Amino acid sequence: MKEFLRLTVWGILLFFLQSFVFSRMGIFEVGNIFVHLLFFLIMPLKVRSIPLMIIAFIYGLLLDMLTYTYGIHAFSCTLMVAVRSILLPLIFDKDDLENGNRMFIGFSFGYYRYVLLMLFIYCLSVFLLQDFSLKYILLQALKALVSTIASFIVMFFLNITILRGYNER
Repeated sequence: MKEFLRLTVWGILLFFLQSFVFSRMGIFEVGNIFVHLLFFLIMPLKVRSIPLMIIAFIYGLLLDMLTYTYGIHAFSCTLMVAVRSILLPLIFDKDDLENGNRMFIGFSFGYYRYVLLMLFIYCLSVFLLQDFSLKYILLQALKALVSTIASFIVMFFLNITILRGYNER
């Protein structure tokens, strides 16, 4: 119950940070910082895929309502969470997956590889949905890459400073 409340508080905090701070910040009109995704990236493995996809859809839909993006974040959050169950066995060993949250403690190289892949999937889907055109496909890929790197840097510092105590449970 204590872990559930902690996750809920983090989810709400990251949601409001994204809605009112980071959604207003652009990186030279090329990318955005998506800090709210950290909520899904630190989600325990014991949470099943379908309930997590429902949570991601509602979370994204609420974010869409506040940022006027018309379902883009709802789709992208749901896609990212759906791909999570496919990527986890590819990145982590079977022993790590059986130990549950132990792989997130200490933030290993595998964890950061997982974060980068999930961020890129999310960013690419967001920018392709915003303005899909084969003419600008390289620009959209650049936006996804810049947003992935910028979001990763912000999440890295959040992991080091704020979430270290959370992950040492």
